[in-house]
Amino acid sequence: MRLPTFVVIGAAKAGTTSIQEYLEEHPGIFMPKLKPNYFAYAGADEQPGYAIKTLEDYRALYEGATDEAGVGDVSEAALGSPHAAERMHELIPDAQIVVVLRNPVERAFSGYLMQVRGGRESRGPLEAFKRDTVFVEGGFYYERLKRFTDRFAAERIQVHLFEDFSRDTLGVMQAMFGFVGADPTFVPPSINVKFNTGFMPKSQRLNNVLINPRVRATVKSLVPRGVRPLVRRLARLNYHVPPSLPPEVRAELTELYREDVERLQELIGRDLSHWTRQRAVTAAT
Repeated sequence: MRLPTFVVIGAAKAGTTSIQEYLEEHPGIFMPKLKPNYFAYAGADEQPGYAIKTLEDYRALYEGATDEAGVGDVSEAALGSPHAAERMHELIPDAQIVVVLRNPVERAFSGYLMQVRGGRESRGPLEAFKRDTVFVEGGFYYERLKRFTDRFAAERIQVHLFEDFSRDTLGVMQAMFGFVGADPTFVPPSINVKFNTGFMPKSQRLNNVLINPRVRATVKSLVPRGVRPLVRRLARLNYHVPPSLPPEVRAELTELYREDVERLQELIGRDLSHWTRQRAVTAAT
């Protein structure tokens, strides 16, 4: 039985839902139909309902894998887990690691908007960020990524920036395909479709139905893949553009992340100075 040859470890709110879909469409890659998040939550006292909890169940996800060039796992919770890198290295030490990093200010605001549209957050962003650190914690990437760079060789880690993914989705995906050993010229049929994009619902009641996991799973099992983009376009009729991040909140978050960003750019060898400049943050995804 095969296990993953590569893992996309995050970051959350950095395109992982779209990446999962594009990887599923590649004929040379085997992907389970969900994000396992096994390495982040295995053995934890409290586990989210969507996480795979046992090694037996994790292995079962890959029973259908045969001779594909790549076998993958998209688990955005892995980057933030203090244990995932070690567990991953113990079980699949030769795996390749892919990570997509997003401007932490944008990521925090996107996470906030996700909670708002899910009906789980009613506070303004300034109050929410001050009173609930969960929104900002995930943007401190340096120590999180270093857990992986300490265990996996540099040539086994591929880092992308979310702004590159947004600007040239196909280019980033083809680089990813090649990195994991699959055909790098493949063009996913839904490459122009963005999944789980940021929005605010016109009708919260209708949105609660549309985002229900059981409803989504039923649609995915019954609706042919070629028809799903049409279903998504119809669902987006309930969307409107989200508000901008207030300037005072943006300034405070930019300063909060500055030191971590400076350390991170040394770790990954990329200039991230644009992340430390204050600018408008709108329509987070």
